[in-house]
Amino acid sequence: MVELEDDSPLIITGEISRTSVIRDIDDITDFTLLDVKVSQTLKGTVNSGSIIVRQTGSAEQGSAETLLQTGDVVMLFLTPTDLPGEQSSQYYVTGATAGVYRVPDDTQQSWNVLRSQHGNASDAWQPVFERVNVDSGDELPSELTPAQVYEQVKD
Repeated sequence: MVELEDDSPLIITGEISRTSVIRDIDDITDFTLLDVKVSQTLKGTVNSGSIIVRQTGSAEQGSAETLLQTGDVVMLFLTPTDLPGEQSSQYYVTGATAGVYRVPDDTQQSWNVLRSQHGNASDAWQPVFERVNVDSGDELPSELTPAQVYEQVKD
């Protein structure tokens, strides 16, 4: 876990508000761009309320990665793209899918009901995020909370 945190200059929680597909590096490779509305910044700095995260592949082209979708509530361990121009402000997930944790669908549905009844109660909600890729052969935890990550990175 320490390596993933160390290799990630930015760690956030948020919700995928929009996705789009682009071919901007070559004429062959699709990239799915995730517009992530940031809820919490656990490590690093975000200059606005949302960021763009690049995932290699698309639903049409296929991907070795688990592609995130609009509405997913996620914890992401991120690395700057180091690409030129507009892409320089975008991020990759650290370790392809190693840095992707998502709130399970049933928990997201409960949260949506709570939010519709009581407004935005995100400050009080501390979900458990589950690892998306559990079969990668490493020893990362299968579940994390924002508080656990924050305690690790602040030391």
